[in-house]
Amino acid sequence: MEKIIINRHLEDKPIEKGEYNNLDTSLKKEECQNPETLKQMFSDLNTMINEYDKVLVLTSSKKRVKETAKLIVDKFTEEEKKKIQIKEMPEFSEINQGVSIQPSCYKEGDKIHHLSEAWKIFWEETFQNCDLNEINNIKVNDIELKNPEYKFGSLTERNELWMYDKVGESYVDLNYRIYKGVLKLLRLKSRGLKKNNEKKTGIYIFTHSAIISVFKSLNKIGKDWVELEKPFENLLIDSWKEYIYGYQKRDKTKGGKKFGHREVLDISYLNNIDKLDNLIKNLNNIIKYIEEKYYGKKAIQN
Repeated sequence: MEKIIINRHLEDKPIEKGEYNNLDTSLKKEECQNPETLKQMFSDLNTMINEYDKVLVLTSSKKRVKETAKLIVDKFTEEEKKKIQIKEMPEFSEINQGVSIQPSCYKEGDKIHHLSEAWKIFWEETFQNCDLNEINNIKVNDIELKNPEYKFGSLTERNELWMYDKVGESYVDLNYRIYKGVLKLLRLKSRGLKKNNEKKTGIYIFTHSAIISVFKSLNKIGKDWVELEKPFENLLIDSWKEYIYGYQKRDKTKGGKKFGHREVLDISYLNNIDKLDNLIKNLNNIIKYIEEKYYGKKAIQN
């Protein structure tokens, strides 16, 4: 089975003064991390090094993700590292959470109540039938789009006392840039299949929870996506359903997607060049659709 392995980053530090600008925190020390998670990450990457000619390790642009990748890669010998290429892809970063003003009374380690509430409101403004106070009772198949252009931190009647210098991204914005990143990977794969002497490359991604859900949604439909059957709006719903479904099926003793959460995606179907090229065509059409409908741009020819 040809696969992509995707991990959520390891546990990061509490927010410190000055980090309210789109929340870019560093990792906690290695001794504070779950040893089983570290062991699994090392084992997965080691397996890829042995199975592939080279391994492309992709990270988001966030410190906690780049530091996770470095922590694991640094455990290998210099000879083993020759087969590893680390590449930063901003397209796979967490949703931009805007710039909020840190309360003057904040102390290191304090829980950021308005941030957790901002996340809750973000999802509930974006989707209908999605009360996160009752997340375990949400009927996944009843979820519908409400306002996919709601931007993180925007004022509503529920958060009128918040202080945001700048709002963040919408769910449309997030998915748009993820799709563009995935399109890059698919084109890389296509070029490789069309060159008989192309070295076999494994892909290992360190990223964030929401990005993992989008990847799972795209991969699920990619296997049978012969024509452009699903409009973009349905893809938004699918990726959120993946997130809620995963939360409801989690180990209840561990909370939601834990630090280091791991998904292994079977991409063997992409070795069929016709299926791969058709998926590239459909994803490119969706990107053009987003640009025209949501950004008012004339579709870019690729």
